[in-house]
Amino acid sequence: MLRRKGVGLLVFVSLLVWSSALVFAEPVVLRFFGLHGDHRFSDEPFVDEFNRKYEGRIRIEYESGWSEALQVRIAAGLTPDVFGIQDMVLYPLWDSGLLMDLTPLVERSSNIYDVMHPVVRQRGEIDGRLYALSIATGLAAMQHMAFYYNPRLFIEAGVAPPPQDPNTGWTWSEFVSTAQTLTQQDAQGNPVTWGFDVGNDGRFYAILHTFGARFYDPNKKQLDIASEAGIQAVLDYQDLFYTHRVAPTPNQSGGGRNGFVNGSVAMLIDGSWFPTTSWDNDVVEWSVGVFPVGRTASHPSTYVWGDAVSMSSTTAHPEEAWLFLQELISYRWQVEERGRFGQLERFPDEYINENAVVYNFTAQYGLPMLLYFEGGFEMRDAYYAPEIRNRARSRGDVHVGMIQELHDRLVAMMNQ
Repeated sequence: MLRRKGVGLLVFVSLLVWSSALVFAEPVVLRFFGLHGDHRFSDEPFVDEFNRKYEGRIRIEYESGWSEALQVRIAAGLTPDVFGIQDMVLYPLWDSGLLMDLTPLVERSSNIYDVMHPVVRQRGEIDGRLYALSIATGLAAMQHMAFYYNPRLFIEAGVAPPPQDPNTGWTWSEFVSTAQTLTQQDAQGNPVTWGFDVGNDGRFYAILHTFGARFYDPNKKQLDIASEAGIQAVLDYQDLFYTHRVAPTPNQSGGGRNGFVNGSVAMLIDGSWFPTTSWDNDVVEWSVGVFPVGRTASHPSTYVWGDAVSMSSTTAHPEEAWLFLQELISYRWQVEERGRFGQLERFPDEYINENAVVYNFTAQYGLPMLLYFEGGFEMRDAYYAPEIRNRARSRGDVHVGMIQELHDRLVAMMNQ
């Protein structure tokens, strides 16, 4: 009898200890590193709501920043469980084994594959496996490269504007000829209007795409810069500044974004956010067309990109991290549907036709912006701007040999 009571008391005490442990157990703590900028306006309230919903079970510690700050945390051994990710660090994080393969998680739990546009989904795929989820499901909410033009300058010059049908896109020669006609000088020979310019050096990627090249070919798993198409893109782009003189060099004024806004640039390559962030739409005259066709390509092209979210392969709590990532992505997609982050929806309402042109063109000829850099920003910064562009700016002579030299150097960096 006493033995039975003892056993019963032991069971009772064990249950009491177990239940007390449930009551007083610490919640699982996950670190979430979100991207900076507009992302904070949706991430912060979502994290607060998630913490209230799972109080006592999961607690999210949130901070935000850009890729440089994420890399610092990883180097310090403070890898977040879930983190926002930009293109230039996707490959190095994957190559380091830090990205969790989300494929089995996605396949078992949701219809994520069904709701994401294929181009959007490809941005987080490497070797057919999914390592990051885009915060957008469709192309409308992605960031696009667009080919802008000033209709007034075209009318004054008496030339036809850029086509809006990809099937009738300009050849590269037609584009150059039009840019030359639009480049005007005053009596002293000073440029009054430039035929063409780009928002900044990074927009050159759009030129690569429309020549049929990419910085990195994910199918061949090699840099595409030194391909025939890549070399031709670099040389023809350089000629716009130094041979045809339809775009301003750095020591000449009136170019870039400000030049387009002020009416001194007739055609400009820039992002889909440009109209609503950089000018008063009642003042600037603008429309969009399709990109000219590079000499090594059969059709025009452009690229799209957008930020994504991934999970660390080193997280100690993969199930909780996946639960958080699913709910975060679901929330962000709801935000997308309301137009909070939609890039094309942010075009001015009176330019509905331009919205359709950019969207339809990208849907047919858009490629995901995949920058597989082994060393993240360091490798990107060794790319065009500091070396090739500086030499072109100072001497005007970027040669095929120099492109091959840079290509070989970057390959060596990737193979270290």
